[in-house]
Amino acid sequence: MLGYAAEEYARSLAEFGEPLALPKSGGWLLTRALPEDFGRDAMGCYPLFCCRDWSAIGDDLQNLSEELVAVSLIADPAAEVSLVELQDCFSDVCYHYKDHYFADLSCPLASFVAGHHQRNARQAARSLRIERLQKPAEQLLTWNELYGQLIERHDIRGQAAFSPASFQQQLQVPSLRAYAAYQDTQIVGIVLWMVSETTAYYHLAAYSVAGYELKASFALFWHCLEDLANDNVHQAALGGGAGTFAASEGLSRFKQGWSSETRPAYFCGRILDRVRYAELTALSRSNGNALTYFPAYRAPALKSAA
Repeated sequence: MLGYAAEEYARSLAEFGEPLALPKSGGWLLTRALPEDFGRDAMGCYPLFCCRDWSAIGDDLQNLSEELVAVSLIADPAAEVSLVELQDCFSDVCYHYKDHYFADLSCPLASFVAGHHQRNARQAARSLRIERLQKPAEQLLTWNELYGQLIERHDIRGQAAFSPASFQQQLQVPSLRAYAAYQDTQIVGIVLWMVSETTAYYHLAAYSVAGYELKASFALFWHCLEDLANDNVHQAALGGGAGTFAASEGLSRFKQGWSSETRPAYFCGRILDRVRYAELTALSRSNGNALTYFPAYRAPALKSAA
């Protein structure tokens, strides 16, 4: 089991928190400092928490350091873990966050991919050459340029606005797989996947202006899904809509067109120290704390009226 559960991936996110191994389940968290002498809290790695053994999560949470106040994560919707099991481990918060799209790679792509997507893929393939990058790190500069344009185009913030230093490590993660679309000798788009034993998780994609014009995303996705299926990957987890992006609706339609089903992704939270949690929450109320946010003390501050 690798994919998002790879140690190398967790360490590539060190700018967001200190990586913490969960030894029994085989997952990773990121711990973050809290104000004054309140210790730390923990969150799952972006965008999903994945692990080797979900039945051991309860033991790992029980054995977390007393320094930690709370833990929050988005559970892998591809995992064989039930809602009841998640609620048992995360008794404070466990709710349906959003639907994620999945492609069943045991079926021919033509049997479930939307006709519109198939036409665009065929059209784009006439102008482009798609290749798997055997050494993704060699295209770090190109990827950073493409992703930088994506950040600017959609005003991406937070964890999804990865730094070049983070990408330098991500492109060397053993379970990362990258595909590029070429117009002649120029790369106009790159798609990144995190691959476990039987599931490929769509990670990120970025395109140049020419890539958008040539509809490179369609040719790339068709090629990726075929190649993954040929390598006995059973399913592709395409993620959900990026709710904070201006292009969220379009991204959801794009993913839906490649999918054969949807599955729920659950946001999970557990308070480990209720005294410190209550104290932190009380201190944060003046910052516009939202009652539905978890952990409550990290709720974004409300902007004052102009």
